Amino acid sequence: MIRVFVIGLVILSLFSVGCKKDKDKETELPTVDIDIHDYARQHFPNATPTESGMYVIIQKEGSGARPQRDQLLHVYYMGSLLNGVIFDSTKVRPDDSQLPANNRIFKFKFETGSVIAGWHEGFGHLNIGSKAVFLIPPDLGYGAVQTGRIPKNSVLS
Repeated sequence: MIRVFVIGLVILSLFSVGCKKDKDKETELPTVDIDIHDYARQHFPNATPTESGMYVIIQKEGSGARPQRDQLLHVYYMGSLLNGVIFDSTKVRPDDSQLPANNRIFKFKFETGSVIAGWHEGFGHLNIGSKAVFLIPPDLGYGAVQTGRIPKNSVLS
């Protein structure tokens, strides 16, 4: 009787692990194979890459100074892949039911390694109060590691 219980428990455990993997696959975003430079030329024809290969497209120039190391920055952001799939956002509109409803400002200390390198580089090009689009190559984002629903080697926008 105990042997049947143990075998049943092992089978149930294997079934649970198998289901978890299938569930993870459902939430993973599709891999996007779009070149960052082609995307920039198509959507932002006048943009030029930084030395690192990132693009910082300033849409509204702020009136403040540039951020300093350890300065606490308060930002609204929307993170997406180049195919337009949004993976995170601080502001949620009614038509964005796929996103967490947090509607709050994200805070981080500038140049402390607390966020991806692309954010530190990108915000370093902006005056406080600016609005911009960043096109972040994988090596300044999450690189070869899948992070949450973001596929490995993804260009971030």
